[in-house]
Amino acid sequence: MSNNNINVEIENKAFSKIMLHVLKHVSSDCYGLLIGSNKNSSFTVVDAIPLFHNRVFTPQTDIALRMVELNLNKNECIIGMYENVIIEPKVFRGSNEALGICEPIHNKLCKNPILLQVCNYIKYIILLDNN
Repeated sequence: MSNNNINVEIENKAFSKIMLHVLKHVSSDCYGLLIGSNKNSSFTVVDAIPLFHNRVFTPQTDIALRMVELNLNKNECIIGMYENVIIEPKVFRGSNEALGICEPIHNKLCKNPILLQVCNYIKYIILLDNN
């Protein structure tokens, strides 16, 4: 899957976990982390870690990021996140919650994290840069 100059490969395990999380909580917004690797603008998502399907709070996000980071293999890192919002926006720029989760990812873990927006399928991919 590619968007502009971004190339994203999502392995079956990661795709299945994202979709199962979203389908299990169809009446809630869902957020989760993407695990994998990136080289330049080429991302490989090997796993997904479901996080929230309710309101997102900073302390829980910080703890979740740290717990996931401590349990990763040496060749894996948190490369971004996914979200599923109940009301699909006309123009997708990422929800405030998703951007709030991506901020510590950007600051501490991955220079340019990706954000996947899900609507029963992966619809948008955004490369979040410094701008």
